[in-house]
Amino acid sequence: MVEILEPPADAEDGEPALVAGFEGAPATANQVKKKKLWAPVAEELKLVGGVAKFGADDITVDGAPLSCPSIPDGNIS
Repeated sequence: MVEILEPPADAEDGEPALVAGFEGAPATANQVKKKKLWAPVAEELKLVGGVAKFGADDITVDGAPLSCPSIPDGNIS
């Protein structure tokens, strides 16, 4: 089953999704490819109780979590 993560209802277009404790500029597409950054990141992405998480931390937009109400628990890819 494939579903799209839902941002908070009041999120505006273009707001970034963030994980608490991670700062700095995002990696470019070329950096992700050359440094093979995706595989270790993908292992930590999951849904817990319908909330998107990276490890134990919520993935948020403007402080509110991304969600997937139709899939309560599972992997994000």
